[in-house]
This record gives sequence, C-alpha cells and structure tokens, in this order.
Amino acid sequence: MELTHACHSIYSLNYHLVLVIAYRKKVLTKPVMKRLIEITTNITNGLKVQITEANGEKDHIHFLLSAPPDFNLCRMINSIKTVTSRRLKQEFPEIQKKLWSQKFWTASYYVTTVGDVSLETIQNYIESQGT
Repeated sequence: MELTHACHSIYSLNYHLVLVIAYRKKVLTKPVMKRLIEITTNITNGLKVQITEANGEKDHIHFLLSAPPDFNLCRMINSIKTVTSRRLKQEFPEIQKKLWSQKFWTASYYVTTVGDVSLETIQNYIESQGT
C-alpha cells in the first residue's frame, strides 16, 4: 500500500468511480475517450486528486482516483460531469446528434472506496475495459 504524506496527515484513500453516458449511448470513441481523460485529469489535478487509472467502453468510463482526506467527492464528480459534458459536446459536435437531449451523463454515478480488493485487481479490471 502506497501512503501519501501531507502537512498533517498520512493517507491512502482510493476511489473507484464509474460515470455512464445518458441513455447508455455509445459516444465514447477512442478520440473522445482520450479527450475525456485529459479534461478530467486537468480538473482533478487542480483538486490535488490523482487519476491512477482510467478506461472504459463506449457508454461508460471507470476512474481509479487517489484523493486527500479533505476533498469533497460530490463536488469533484459534479465538476467532472459538468465540464466534460460541455467541452466534449463543443469539441465533438457529432456527439449531440447521438443523444436524445442535452444530457451527456446520467444523473447518477457509482463510487466505492477501494479496500476489499487490491489496487492491482481494480487497475487490471479498468485496464481491460474495451478489450
């Protein structure tokens, strides 16, 4: 287990986050997925959150995140969904044609802490997405 050292804490907090495209539409092509990961990395870096692994399939994406104990998980997820939705629809106009409404993401998401299984198991699972 890798520990992170901060001013007044030592921690290892890892989260498995899954975001799903609205109506399970298959809009995450390789270029869109690559750009989605780039945009999300920029957002998380500003929050001192590290993306350890990211991958998915055409209708959803998995992230393995390492975060400090004082970050707001819900706020970060909402930021990711808001910013990526706006930017990807601007940069890839063909996405809008495949969606039934203005929604890009479903309203819900899946998140769990990583602890009952090893990080390696989750990394291998995320790595194998789309194959």
